[in-house]
Amino acid sequence: MEQLQPVATNSDPLNIIVGNPGLTPSFTNTFNINYRSYKVLTDQFFGFYGHYSFVDNPIVNHINYNSVGQSVSQYFNLPGHATTNFYGGANFGRKFQSLGGINAGIGFNFNGNTSYNYTNDSLNMSKNYVFNPSINLGMFKEKKIQLGFQGGPTYTISQSSLQPNVNNNGWGAQANMDGTIYLPAKFQVGTYSTYQYNAATASFHQSISLPIINLFIIKTFLKNDNLSVEAWENDVFNQNSGITRVAQANQITQTINNTLKRYFMLTINYNFTKMGAGAPKQ
Repeated sequence: MEQLQPVATNSDPLNIIVGNPGLTPSFTNTFNINYRSYKVLTDQFFGFYGHYSFVDNPIVNHINYNSVGQSVSQYFNLPGHATTNFYGGANFGRKFQSLGGINAGIGFNFNGNTSYNYTNDSLNMSKNYVFNPSINLGMFKEKKIQLGFQGGPTYTISQSSLQPNVNNNGWGAQANMDGTIYLPAKFQVGTYSTYQYNAATASFHQSISLPIINLFIIKTFLKNDNLSVEAWENDVFNQNSGITRVAQANQITQTINNTLKRYFMLTINYNFTKMGAGAPKQ
């Protein structure tokens, strides 16, 4: 509605949006491909996927900055240009009995987009690409251990035609780990943790390192483990800052959200479900 509404909204006097009732529809065209293969005897998996879409006659934002610091934005169609978006990747993995039954694999994922906007009557084209190779490790032994790890480096390419000399390319890393170890006396200990790293760039002069470590201990009771008591410590190092960064087009934005940081939680669960059919008659 803010793209069409011809009446300006005055709730934010420094950022004024003026509607354009003369907008015409844009058209999105989408292509997808998926392939999966699994071999039971070797527990081998291979798959790849891809997505590509482009928008004809896209609706783009036109921002004008005046002498008093206000930005006045209005949306227009951009015939003869197309915005694009794509993502894809491939993953391969299998179980290695010689390594104690570990599942190991590699993957490669990527995504990107091309977009347009006007700034003070100058057309800007933005390109953003992210590449992420990764390794995957896993192990499962019933009532003994469950382990999963996925992680690897990332590389981001961010370009703007109006600011070709600003280099926002940069390395990063991401990882996810979850695991449970079963101990005697019906105890379980484990973790569900993530890690994110973003290196400093021309627009953001400080790097980000966010280890979010969550730990738990579980004790089960009764014959079928129907009753459980769980103790959690979330965000052990108190690092959950909720920071997101975007350097796109002519805008550089860092957002810090209020988040739940370190906290403790005690949970008591009782599972009273059972199969309704019961034992078969002799």
